[in-house]
Amino acid sequence: MGSESYLLNQFLCPCTNHRTDAYGGSIENRMQLAREIVGTIREVCGERFIVIYRLSLIDLVEGGNTWDETVQVARALEEAGVTMFKPASAGTKRVCRPSSPRCRARRSRRSTPG
Repeated sequence: MGSESYLLNQFLCPCTNHRTDAYGGSIENRMQLAREIVGTIREVCGERFIVIYRLSLIDLVEGGNTWDETVQVARALEEAGVTMFKPASAGTKRVCRPSSPRCRARRSRRSTPG
């Protein structure tokens, strides 16, 4: 599970990963643990085993990963052995259809100066 608030996402996200070793700093370093875990699973279980990785598409926190970094992580994990991704995008906020009354009300509250 590599989505919001889980250990692997805490390594991936620059706002929670403050390490100064080989697992911190650049996105290449921050994704190293996830790549090692996926690679080991692939090695132990073989090519026919399905590896599904739940990946945060958006962190919804200031200082979180950019879209380009998320794409870079997905490509690296695919190379490491991920068969498919289960996207996660809600974080701690609820996702709603843009046309729903609740979503329209939420948008209008955010755009109201206050």
